[in-house]
Amino acid sequence: MSGILFDGRWVRPGMTGVGIVAFNMLAAVAKQGIHAGVILNEGPVPPELATGFTIIRTKVDLAQHPVTELYEQLMIPYLCYRHGFDSFVSFEGRVPAFHFGIRTFSYIHDLSYLNLRGTHSLKYSSFLIFSLAMSRLFASRIIAVSHTTGRELAKKLRLPAGKILVLQNADSGLARVVPMEIPDLPRPYLLSVGLTNPRKNLPLLLQGFSLFRKNRPEFSLVLTGNKTWIETAGAPYPREKTLNLGFVSQEELRYLYQNTAGLVYPSKDEGFGLPLMDAYREKCPVFCSDIPVFREVMGNYASYFNPVDPEDMAAKLAVWKKGTDNAIALNHGYSWDEAASSLLRAAGE
Repeated sequence: MSGILFDGRWVRPGMTGVGIVAFNMLAAVAKQGIHAGVILNEGPVPPELATGFTIIRTKVDLAQHPVTELYEQLMIPYLCYRHGFDSFVSFEGRVPAFHFGIRTFSYIHDLSYLNLRGTHSLKYSSFLIFSLAMSRLFASRIIAVSHTTGRELAKKLRLPAGKILVLQNADSGLARVVPMEIPDLPRPYLLSVGLTNPRKNLPLLLQGFSLFRKNRPEFSLVLTGNKTWIETAGAPYPREKTLNLGFVSQEELRYLYQNTAGLVYPSKDEGFGLPLMDAYREKCPVFCSDIPVFREVMGNYASYFNPVDPEDMAAKLAVWKKGTDNAIALNHGYSWDEAASSLLRAAGE
């Protein structure tokens, strides 16, 4: 028995976060020419995954509780034995407790639900904590998407270093798509993306931008993410010259990166920060929170501000200059192909 099975149910239309990581890792694995399988829900198979995998369909959705838990505990081992896979990868910490002869790898993307209160609903936080406990007890290896997250896992879960496999993320793969123009965008504008929950720090972003505009009134702020949440969470704060686009397509997102004066990413807690790398690939200036994981990912290629101080954010934005001074060199080493190769080596150990 050899080969590796992936739970790819996060790959679906409109995917964000975990789904983007899963899709890019799977696309990299598809090029490796190994015996691999992927579990998908009903719907079209992305062209990048159409070859290189045994496609296993299921009608059991990730949110179909408790049926999905039964599926993962009983069907995952069965599918591995039936199709000859000796390794299994879960993209969100959902591994079977009993998997005799099967090596299991469990992705843990971040620990915001432990580090910050109110980042997720009580129900979802409880589920994530349960999944984390399952991974700690039953996963052969826990995958961290950054060295910072790996150190957090080792400390909080008291795990030996050999239990953690760091597979650093790369970008979202926007280079695959052709930019799509968004008409009537205000110019110049700053961009903030992926605003979906409290850890994204929308209040600080709005306050900091309002302070920045006192000296640079020509700038607008363009927001993407959960449109309803952005409106609700941002209601008490200044909203002058702010445009809420809601969720946008990858084609539109690439256009936004290519035409913005800079990405502003004020998150309080992250596991990696895909938007930082997307901006980096598009030579977009980056202004982000001064938190350890962003320092790891971006090094000297970003301007950092205190994530609880809107005046500091405004001051960092104020040094922006038109021209090439803020352009970012394209020689960063993060690669999905490299991450996939590391995963496959670990699965073969």
